[in-house]
Amino acid sequence: MNENMSGKKQKTSKSRRETAVQGTNDNSIVSKCSMASVGYFLDSYLQHFVGKTSKRAPIINRGYYIRAKCIDRALRQFLSQNQGCKKQILSLGAGFDSSFFRLKSEGLLQDCVFYEVDFPELVRNKHILIQNHEELSCLLDIAEEKNKESPHIELLSSHYCLIGVDLTLVNTLEAALRLCGIDFDAKTLLLSECVMTYMTRRCSSELVRWAGETFQDGLFVMFEQMNPYDAFGIFMQNHFHTIGSPLKCITSFPTMDSQVKRFQLLGWESCEIHDLNKIFFCMLSETERARIEKLDPFDEYEEFNLMCAHYFLLVASKCTKTHSLILDSSLSVPKCLSPQADSMAGLVVSLLAPGLSVIKRFSHASVLIQGHFVVTAGGFGEGDGRHQRLQDVAITDIVNMESTLVRCRSESIQYSRMHHSSVVLSDGRVLLYGGRQSPFFLCSQLLILDVCFNILQDDLSRHTNESGQCIPDSLKSDKTTIVTSVSPCSLEPSHCVKDHSSGRNRQFCEQLDTNTGHFRVDVHSVNTDQYTERDTAQSLSKGDLIEKNSLDFLMEKEEWTEFSGGRLYCGVLRQSGDIPCPRWRHASTLVQIEGQDFMLMHGGRTQQARVLGDTYLLNVRTGHWTQVLCHGNVPGPRHSHAMVTWVKEGSQQVVLMGGLDEDQQPLSLIHILDLNTHTWYIFPTTGPVLPRYSHTVHIVENKLVMVGGINALQQTPGIGIVNLKSGEVQEFSFPPPQPDNLLMYHRHCSVLLPNGTILVIGGGGNCFSFGTHLNCTPVTVDISRCIQAVA
Repeated sequence: MNENMSGKKQKTSKSRRETAVQGTNDNSIVSKCSMASVGYFLDSYLQHFVGKTSKRAPIINRGYYIRAKCIDRALRQFLSQNQGCKKQILSLGAGFDSSFFRLKSEGLLQDCVFYEVDFPELVRNKHILIQNHEELSCLLDIAEEKNKESPHIELLSSHYCLIGVDLTLVNTLEAALRLCGIDFDAKTLLLSECVMTYMTRRCSSELVRWAGETFQDGLFVMFEQMNPYDAFGIFMQNHFHTIGSPLKCITSFPTMDSQVKRFQLLGWESCEIHDLNKIFFCMLSETERARIEKLDPFDEYEEFNLMCAHYFLLVASKCTKTHSLILDSSLSVPKCLSPQADSMAGLVVSLLAPGLSVIKRFSHASVLIQGHFVVTAGGFGEGDGRHQRLQDVAITDIVNMESTLVRCRSESIQYSRMHHSSVVLSDGRVLLYGGRQSPFFLCSQLLILDVCFNILQDDLSRHTNESGQCIPDSLKSDKTTIVTSVSPCSLEPSHCVKDHSSGRNRQFCEQLDTNTGHFRVDVHSVNTDQYTERDTAQSLSKGDLIEKNSLDFLMEKEEWTEFSGGRLYCGVLRQSGDIPCPRWRHASTLVQIEGQDFMLMHGGRTQQARVLGDTYLLNVRTGHWTQVLCHGNVPGPRHSHAMVTWVKEGSQQVVLMGGLDEDQQPLSLIHILDLNTHTWYIFPTTGPVLPRYSHTVHIVENKLVMVGGINALQQTPGIGIVNLKSGEVQEFSFPPPQPDNLLMYHRHCSVLLPNGTILVIGGGGNCFSFGTHLNCTPVTVDISRCIQAVA
C-alpha cells in the first residue's frame, strides 16, 4: 500500500512538473504573438495558437524578437544550404511553435519533412488548433494523412508529423520516429529552443548523445540560458523556480565554453556558439536595428543587454567543416579587447545594516550636500505598495545611513522623473535637469532644491552676530538654511507653493487638520515688496525659520514641504537663451567660469529615438543657456554616459566616459574637454577599457573611477580605474552576489564620501520577463586598495 501511495505521489509530482514546463510554452507563445503584432517579426500564424492575445512590454517584445530572429535564420540557412536534396527538421519540445507553417507558406520546405515532438497532451491540443483553423490545416495535406501506427503519433502527413513523447524516453522517441518514416542518414537539423534546460543533466546529455549517434548527417541547434551565478542570473533562476519550472541544467553547464565541451564529449565534431548580444550586433544589419528601434517606446537598454548576455544559440555539427547557420561568413565580426578583472584587489562592499530604512529605486539622481547628506530625487521604485515613478525626495544621513522620505505632492512641479541629472551648486543647493515621465512625456522644468535642516538652539550663536541679528546667507561660508530646534511632533505637516508665472503672485498653503486627516488649503496674495534680489535677514525667536530667499534665482514657481528634520524648498528656474530640446539619459557636471556656477550638459535621448550629440552651458544663476560649439575629437551622439569635472594643474577639465552611440553600441573611449578652448581630445590609455554605459564616475587622486555599468560582453563591469596622469587602466570585479541581497550596478547613482568611500544609491531594473529588481541601498564600496593598485 505504501509503495502504491508513493508511486501515486511521485506520479503526481512528475505531472505537476510537466504542467509547469508546458506553462512556459503558453507564456512564450503569447509573447511571440505580441512581438509579431507590433511588427518586429512577420508571422501571421502565431495568432492561431493563442487563445487570448496580450500586449507585452517593449523589453519582452524585443527579447522575443531576437530569439525568433536567430532561430529563424538558422532554419533558413539550413534549408538554403541544402537545396535540391532530401532534408529533415526535428523540433524537440516544439510547443506551439509556428515555424513549419511560416516556412511552408513561403515555399521553403521543398524536399523537407518537419517533425515536432512534445508532451502528448500538448501535441493533442496543438492538433485540435490546427484542425480548427483552415489557415493551418490547408498547409498540411490532410487529405493525404497516413494511418497512424503508434499512439505516440498524433498527426502524420507527407511533410509534417506531430509526435507526443516525453523527451527523456529516447528509445520510445526513436521508435515513433521510425514509424513516421524518418531517415536517420539524411541531412537533419535538430532544434531545441529552451527545452533541455528543464531536463536533468543526465537526461538532457543522453538526448544530445542519442542525437549524435543516431543522425549521421545531423546539426543540433540549441537555444538556452546561461551565466547563472551573477546577479541577473540568480534573479532569472529564482523566477523559473517560483513558477515551478527550475532550470535544472544551467549550473551544470553555466558558460558557452562548458556547453561546447559538453557537445564535443558527446560525439559532435564542431560547435559554433554566440550569445544574443553578438547575434544582435553581428547578424542584424544597421538598417534592421534602426527599424526595430522605432516600433516600441523602448528604454530598457540595460535589461536587454543583460538578457542577451544570458542566452546563447549553439550549432553543433557532425562534420568539422560546415557553413555558419548564424553569422554571415562575409561579415567581419568586430573583436573587443577585454581587460582581465582583478578580483583579488580587495574591493569591499558593505551592505545596509538590518533595520535601517532602505532606498529602492532606479533611474534617479543622487548628490552629496554639505559632506553629510545625500539628496535623492525621482526615479522608479516602490511607492504606496506598488512600483511606480516616484515624486518623493529621499534625504540620507551618511553617518547613520538613515533615510527620510519627503513626500512632494505638487501637481505643478515635475518631481516625478527618470534618467535626469543633478549637480550640487557651490552654495549647497541642488539643480535637477531633464529626464522623462514616459518616452512620450519629457520633463522641461529645471528645478532648484534646497534642504533646510533643524539645528539645536545652543548652536544658534554660530549663525547670528553679537546683536542677535541673523547673519544673511550671502555673508556666510555655510549656505545651509537653518531652523531652530523643533521636535518632529511640533512641526505641523504643511506644504506651500508660490507661483510667479503670472503677473499677480499668489501663495497656496496646505495645513494638515489632525482631527480629520485632510489638508486645509489657503490661497492669498503675496506682497512682492517683501522679497529682494538678495537674501533676507529675519529676527529670530525660538521656533522661527531663517529662509534664504530664492529670488536670487529667476523662478517661475516655488514651493516648500516640511518634514521631521526640516524643510525642503523647490523652485522652477526660468530658462532663456539657447534652450536645449527636452531629453533624458544625458550627462551633466558643475563647472566654475569666472567664479560663477555653470552646468555643462552633453548628449542624451529625446523622442523619435533620436540620440543627441550637442553640448550646452547653463548659467545657473540666470537660467541662461548657451550652446557650446566644440572642436577636436568631439564625442558625438550618445546617451547613458557619465561626466565629471577634473581640476588638472589648476585648470578645469571635463571627463566624459562611455555611453551608447546611435547604433546602441556600448562605448569605451574617454574624452576630455578643455573648458578654456572648448576642445575635446581622446585620452590615451596603456590598455583596453571595458565598454560601459549606465554607470557613474568620480575623480580620486587624479584617477577616474568608473562604477558599474552594462556592456554587450560576457564581462560585466565592476570598478574600473584609469590613472589620468599615466594612462594605466585596471578593472576590478565586485564580490560574488549574495542570493538573498542581490546588487545590480546599473541605473544606480553613487557619491564620493569625504573618507574616499563610494556610496551606491539605488539601482536595478525591469529584468526582462522575470520581474523588477530593486537594490536595497545605500551600499558602501571601499576602493582604497584599488586606488593604491593603479600607479
